[in-house]
Amino acid sequence: MSVIVDINGDTARVVPVGTIDEAGAERLKASLDKIDLNKVKNIELDFRGVPFIGSAGIGKLLSLYRLVAPKGGAVTIINVTQDIYNIFRGTKLTEVFSVRVARS
Repeated sequence: MSVIVDINGDTARVVPVGTIDEAGAERLKASLDKIDLNKVKNIELDFRGVPFIGSAGIGKLLSLYRLVAPKGGAVTIINVTQDIYNIFRGTKLTEVFSVRVARS
């Protein structure tokens, strides 16, 4: 799995590509850890290239939220597959994150 991070002002756009299984979750976390949260308020994750996310990946997203939210920031996840959206909805993560399904 690869991760591209682009920072523009107070927003970081994070584009993971590949499966976010246990190993992918660690790669994602390593990329997220490089973002200076004293300068970046909002994180947008573009899941266009993510076919699957497991519990380890969801855990990393929740950890990110716990760091960003107290500072008034937000985590937005865009371009998710319907299957990933259903996982987020079923675990009520759509109440934590703004999640948008990819357009077909």
